[in-house]
Amino acid sequence: MQTDKTLFDEQGRPVQRILDLKVQDLEDRLVSGDLTDDGVQWSDAHTTESVGQLEEAFTKTIDPGVDGDLLWLELGLTMQLHASADNTAGKWKWQARNKDGTWTDLHSLVTESDIDTEGTGAIQRTRQGFANVSGNLSAVPFQLRLMVQCDTADRTVTAKVKSSSYARAVYKAAY
Repeated sequence: MQTDKTLFDEQGRPVQRILDLKVQDLEDRLVSGDLTDDGVQWSDAHTTESVGQLEEAFTKTIDPGVDGDLLWLELGLTMQLHASADNTAGKWKWQARNKDGTWTDLHSLVTESDIDTEGTGAIQRTRQGFANVSGNLSAVPFQLRLMVQCDTADRTVTAKVKSSSYARAVYKAAY
């Protein structure tokens, strides 16, 4: 006799059934590559091409291979900015969306008034915590991106993402 808790039939074969709820926990490191002497890896750098316009500096699709509904999302996002000359002004923000959906801001636009060159004082900034899961950010797969802007004429801002950055998603898989 088969009950709801039976995993095998009388011959010892697995019983085929579909579970209504399958909770998955996925952590994705946003940056990887060759190992380094100091253990810090960086994404490819993006240098702004215009002044006064937000540009996509980094994007990553988090795709566990199965669709699902996000239950919660923990993020640790660290990036570095440096400029082509000291005392450069710029802005940045992190955004997320359901895959190929509409981007939503994860925090307010951050203004930096004194971004220096990489050799004299590149800055690192982190945004960390639990993201609001709803609407445009409610499912897996999902995407993250870093937007940057240079606000000083005749200068550029370069951004890259640090290997300590991660996204941890707990979701109900749609099997």
